[in-house]
Amino acid sequence: MNRYPFVLFLAIALAIGIFCAVKVSGIFLLVFICLLIGITSVIFRNLFAVLAISLFLILGLFLGLVQSSLQANDPIRAYFDKEVTVEGLVVSDINKKNQFSYFDLSLTKISNKRAGSNIRVYSKFSKMSTGQYLRINGSLKSYTDASGNPRVNLFTYSRPKVTGRNIFWSAIGDSRSWIKRNLLEKRSDAAAFIFAMLTGKTSELTEVAKADLKASGLAHLWAVSGLHTGFIVLLILMLFRLLRIKSGWQLIFLIIILFFFSAFTGFKPPVLRASIMASWLSAAYLLGRRRNWPAALSSAAIMSLTLNPSSLFSASFQLSFAAVSSLFIFKEKIESIIDGVPSKLKGLLSVSISVQILTLPLIGYYFEQIPVFSVIVNIIAVPLAAIIFYFAVFALAAKSIGIGFVMAIPIFLSNIILKVSAFFNSFSFSTVSVPTSLIVLMIAGLGLVVFLMRRKQLTISFSTIALTTLLVIAIGQWLPFAQSAVIGNNLQVEFLDIGQGDATLITGPSGEKVLIDSGQKSYRIKEHLIKRKVNKLDLVVASHADADHIGGLSMVLRSFNVRAVLDNGYPKNSYYYKDFLSAIKEKNIRYILARRGDNLKIGTLAFKILNPPEGYISSSNSPDNDNSIVLKLGYKNTSFLFTGDAGFEAEDQLVKRQDLQSTVLKVAHHGSASSTSNEFLKYVRPTVGVISVGKTNTYGHPKPIVLNRLTNARAKIYRTDISSSIKMVVTEKGLQVYD
Repeated sequence: MNRYPFVLFLAIALAIGIFCAVKVSGIFLLVFICLLIGITSVIFRNLFAVLAISLFLILGLFLGLVQSSLQANDPIRAYFDKEVTVEGLVVSDINKKNQFSYFDLSLTKISNKRAGSNIRVYSKFSKMSTGQYLRINGSLKSYTDASGNPRVNLFTYSRPKVTGRNIFWSAIGDSRSWIKRNLLEKRSDAAAFIFAMLTGKTSELTEVAKADLKASGLAHLWAVSGLHTGFIVLLILMLFRLLRIKSGWQLIFLIIILFFFSAFTGFKPPVLRASIMASWLSAAYLLGRRRNWPAALSSAAIMSLTLNPSSLFSASFQLSFAAVSSLFIFKEKIESIIDGVPSKLKGLLSVSISVQILTLPLIGYYFEQIPVFSVIVNIIAVPLAAIIFYFAVFALAAKSIGIGFVMAIPIFLSNIILKVSAFFNSFSFSTVSVPTSLIVLMIAGLGLVVFLMRRKQLTISFSTIALTTLLVIAIGQWLPFAQSAVIGNNLQVEFLDIGQGDATLITGPSGEKVLIDSGQKSYRIKEHLIKRKVNKLDLVVASHADADHIGGLSMVLRSFNVRAVLDNGYPKNSYYYKDFLSAIKEKNIRYILARRGDNLKIGTLAFKILNPPEGYISSSNSPDNDNSIVLKLGYKNTSFLFTGDAGFEAEDQLVKRQDLQSTVLKVAHHGSASSTSNEFLKYVRPTVGVISVGKTNTYGHPKPIVLNRLTNARAKIYRTDISSSIKMVVTEKGLQVYD
């Protein structure tokens, strides 16, 4: 045990204590803690060590229990779904989302009672700024984010009242705004990428660029992390050396600068971890002591968990510490066993490979897919990112004195990274889906890697690395065929989680692919299709021209092999619909006009078109919605009814003329109160109702009255905001639902 610093065991004890407090309860908690203390006493046989580790274990228990108690008894819960008056400090930039501006507010009061949590505020007004103290009237809503963490939103339609200003946060906000103005004069993904690298703010990046970077394993470049902190530290130490500042003052200035950088990026966990580590290691370097990365990492973990115990369960915390641990544990060994590669390339390979070892199982667990080309792409991108970072800082300094041409250099290099990520994401196998069983195998493989690396004679040639990469690609290509074999002669229908909108992917018994709608965000539907290894689509259906249904279809038509399009033809003067029609013309795709009474056969799939009628529905208050394409698909003894956003007027016409009875109803208009009437449900008689709806949507979908109607109709309700994507398979045994 002398090989490792004692602070490492203290950090482990603290983490175990927090984990036990949250995940273990009752008598099992007591037994588990006694067992851990017993094991500690056997391993260390030193009274001081046993007492110290036991103390940190108990501290972790205390922090975890306090955190759980605060979350369970948070006084803010009493105000959910109620009108309240809140007061607090704006601690983020003001961003735009649809018709709302949104920002983060650090609460000081709620309905004149003290409060201490952070909430996200959505406001119709945009004239606020970072560092302002505000008083706001609005309605509180709770939700769970993608990482499973509880969050609170406040929706307000009244103008917030400014009650004061915080100089520190105002300075942070003003500096971010200055960088934004100077970087984004000419808006482009390259400029937005640089802005994200410097500030951690990704709102200016297009969703397609984010999807490409994520699928290529480069998300860490646009989410400010330890890599960027390292860039800052290296720049500062080089500057201090040039200025010949004494070691003690260097350390003081470095800590102060890192604190401001952490605040500048919103005190993100990876930046906090990296700042603490950098301060520790820099202190050792400047004071002439031996640098000890396990001690630095452990100290960072202790400080982070003490400040925020719940961060132990966040993907950001786990990935951040796993990446650094993996780098320090495996880099030198990997470098020593790689053979036949130039030294500089060997260094890049060892860094890129070593970081993946501990992070890939976590990435697979949290995101259910892993980027195949991550190692290769990072070898290209990380050195470029360092050059971009330094040139961007220099270019901003030059621009402040009127020299603007320097910014062209980091913009050019950023475009290279974006093009590289887009290129690798263009492959259908750029990401590999990872079921839970495969994560277990990955962990077992990790153990095997560690065992093999202990053998000094082990070497890996460049050809072995290349062959392994090809093997991974082959597995990625094979997976969809394996999945098709499992589906066999069955029908599969997936209601995809694309936020507030609709998207349904149908896979027929013979492999036919039909996509109904896409949602608004093209990157989300692209991620879903790539994840499912979709190369071609036999039919794309645009139920109607609303953005939350066809916003991503233009990208689908241009990026995938689409054989035919089914459209209602109802005219709409919108950007999305015009671009959709342009993409059909560009790609010379067969265009089919949907009309009530027509039948459409796609391979073994037989669709009945139930809406719109020949002359369209013109008497409706919402003709765009009521002229939605309504399709019925039957297979074996199961049928599906896809309704778009059809409202009451369309439903009234449908019940008069059509055979509507269906096993599964795709509930119209995301659960809006203007659809899914009791009369309509009487004719459909669904066993299952599926609602495609976004978390924390601003429309209040699904409406309680619709949920009551479905419940009274004895339909089991599935929702994409709760279950994420919902897969249904029709077999000889009937309908099977996987949510």
